[in-house]
Amino acid sequence: MENSHFGVTNCVCRAPGLLSRTARSTPATCAPLALRELAAGLAHEIRNRRAGIAGVVDITGKELPAYSPSRAVIGDVQREVLHVRAILNDLLAYSRPRPLDFIPRI
Repeated sequence: MENSHFGVTNCVCRAPGLLSRTARSTPATCAPLALRELAAGLAHEIRNRRAGIAGVVDITGKELPAYSPSRAVIGDVQREVLHVRAILNDLLAYSRPRPLDFIPRI
């Protein structure tokens, strides 16, 4: 687990190079594609960590006694984890490949 942040760091560190190479070597319409690929990579890396956090929070919540004041905090964290999931789903939806829209020229 010592390199568990490697995937996210790798995506972020490669981002400027990926975007600048795309801008130099391809038409301007490809830059959004590079951004979508970057978004997908980041979303997947964050989603994996979010799943681990959600699991730990669920287990911790089940082990807490019913009278524990920490139960309210667990509920807050669970809501925030769900919020992060919704954001990641939106990001993944944005990053999905789209069909090309060709208009025939006559």
